[in-house]
Amino acid sequence: MNKKIIIIIIAVVLVAGVAAAILLMQPREIKQFYYSPGDAFVTNVLDSDRLIKTTLVICTNGDQETLISEKNAVIRDTLLQVFRETPEEQYKSANLQTYLSDIMVARLNGLFPPEEGGENAVPRFARIYFNDFVMQ
Repeated sequence: MNKKIIIIIIAVVLVAGVAAAILLMQPREIKQFYYSPGDAFVTNVLDSDRLIKTTLVICTNGDQETLISEKNAVIRDTLLQVFRETPEEQYKSANLQTYLSDIMVARLNGLFPPEEGGENAVPRFARIYFNDFVMQ
């Protein structure tokens, strides 16, 4: 009789553990928000006499409006550095917007790490979208 009870308890604990693990592994639904960091970016191109002008929107994981409004100058400066460090040849490539977005998101997430969650934390910044892009 004791063996049966012990086996039942072990089975219940195992089933509960597996169920808890499955529930914890479910991806969290993260709402994305979109912000404009302000005016257009106008800057020179690295080792060139050309200029670029663009406006963009920042896509964030979760509501980052307070961070963006408080640190907008730092965010704009970081994005401007990426524009200035990108050589003219890269501006002529077909994957320019993806390239710039990936670098910008990585830099912003490096500057502003997630508040919580350790290794499983969701980064604050998800993507950069360009509204217009002109090089003269």
